[in-house]
Parts: sequence; C-alpha cells; structure tokens
Amino acid sequence: EISACLVGSEMCIRDRSTYCPLLEELKLFRIPKVFSEQSAALCAPALSCIHSICTPDDVMYHEIPYCAMAVPYLTELREIRAMGPRDYRLMPVISQYCMKLERLDIEDYSTTTPAQLLQLAQNCRHLHTISVSTNMTLTDEIIIRLAEYCPNLQKLYLSSNNDIVITDASLLALSEHCPHIRELSFSKCTQLTETAVLHLIQRYKHLYRLVLPDTCPVSYTHLRAHETGRNL
Repeated sequence: EISACLVGSEMCIRDRSTYCPLLEELKLFRIPKVFSEQSAALCAPALSCIHSICTPDDVMYHEIPYCAMAVPYLTELREIRAMGPRDYRLMPVISQYCMKLERLDIEDYSTTTPAQLLQLAQNCRHLHTISVSTNMTLTDEIIIRLAEYCPNLQKLYLSSNNDIVITDASLLALSEHCPHIRELSFSKCTQLTETAVLHLIQRYKHLYRLVLPDTCPVSYTHLRAHETGRNL
C-alpha cells in the first residue's frame, strides 16, 4: 500500500497522478482547486485515492467553481467534514458524485441546507455516521426522511445551534428504519418523552451511548432497568 500526504496544489496532485501509478491513498485536508476540466481529468487518478476530506473554509465566492471541478473525481471518498461558508454551492455536486460516503459531519460554519443533507442521505446509501452541529433547523420531517434514506445508520449526533424541533415521531422512525443504531446524541432535543426514549433503548440491544438533554423526563430508575450492562 502506497499513501501520500501533501498540500493540495493542482501541480502536486497532477504529479502524483502521473508519477505514482501505485498510489492507493492520498491525504488532503481540503477539497483542492482545479482550474480547468482538462487539468481535472489529469488529476483524476490521484483524486480518486482521497478517502477523507474537508470542504474549504476560506475560499472566495468566485473560487468555488474551481473546487467543484475536482469533486466528480472524488469517487472513493468515504468521509467529509462540511465546514465552509460556501458549502451550499458544493453539496449538490458532492451528493451527485461522492456516493460511497460513509461519514458526514456538518460543522458550525457550514451552510449546508436541510434539503442538501437529505439529498446526500438519499444518494449515499452507505452512510453509517451523521453529525450535525451547525445552524440548521432540524424537524421531525427531516429526521424521519433521514431514517428512511439511511438503513445502515449506526451513529447520529444532533447538536445544532438552531432549534431542534423533533419529537417522539423521530425516535419511532429511527427504531423502524435503522436497526443498527449504536450511538445517539440528542443533547438539545427537549421534546422527547420518557416512553419514547425507553422504547428506543429496549429496541436497540446494541445501543451503548445515548446523550439526552438535562430536561428529558427519563427517570434514573427506569433507565437503569433498561441498561442491561450498557454504558448509557
């Protein structure tokens, strides 16, 4: 196995594509800028060796098309951290071409929209981990559709800085459509009831991490009764 870590200049990526035919993994921090379709095609062998990357957090508005030009060649991407103020322009391209994604983190300054989150979930059927900690308003409708699109979901972390208006309906959808859940974090979901939470714990025998808001009305006694040795 041959791997490389380098700065994301177009010339460096093109050189790896040309001179490193046995390259299996290329580590870049951010999606690189590529300035022509011809150059993007020449960079394709190296770009297809990238497994984890971040969206750019310091790119100018007029530079986004140059980042977008590289995305169709990120065909083996498994993890992405969305952390940029221009993400709303990149996410439609990412959801179209990066269909092997397994982990998606939408962080504080990302401008990814709820509709784009759902489009990613619908296209990327291998997603097993989703974390949302940006200024995105989350509702039952979004979580229910997310559950329907992500049958392989194992970890879901919701800590948006905006309102998280989800109720027991979201927990029911997760329990129906996502049988492999192991970790859940609802630290700002204040409308969940004890009945729904206990049903969820009973449903997921392999659930070992559950984060609830301080206001969630789940009694310690009932929680202990359902733990059966898990670290909840």
